[in-house]
Amino acid sequence: MVGELAAQVQGLVEEMAWLKRQFQEQLLTVT
Repeated sequence: MVGELAAQVQGLVEEMAWLKRQFQEQLLTVT
């Protein structure tokens, strides 16, 4: 159960990092 929770947290962190990267790329495109 702990491993499953850790996997969900890791997935969330990776998703946030991906969204942040996408946002930064859009920012670079706009400016």
